[in-house]
Amino acid sequence: MKIKPNKEEMNFLLKFQAFSGLNNKDAIKFFKALMKIVYMDYVENEETVIPFLGSMALEYLGDYEENGALVENIKINLVLNKYLSKSIGQYEDGDVSLIEKEMEWQIKKELKQG
Repeated sequence: MKIKPNKEEMNFLLKFQAFSGLNNKDAIKFFKALMKIVYMDYVENEETVIPFLGSMALEYLGDYEENGALVENIKINLVLNKYLSKSIGQYEDGDVSLIEKEMEWQIKKELKQG
């Protein structure tokens, strides 16, 4: 079965491409590989560690019926990376976050090169 990104996923992929410099094909390959890793970790009953994002574990809670079809009920337990968590805290405190500083530096670097 060939899967394609929906509209929301395409919007995310565009942002990802802008920050990563990867083209559309490579960005899609990256996330398809990540999907497979998450699945394999679930099957092996392991949590998935995603660099710079955090760690997550999936828990299958069973199925439920919705509009005559069975839908999987899956819980995700996510523990954010400390850098990301700290940046969110800084943002909520009204401070310039570590990630904002990094983004500003990246933009300035791109402008100098362009």
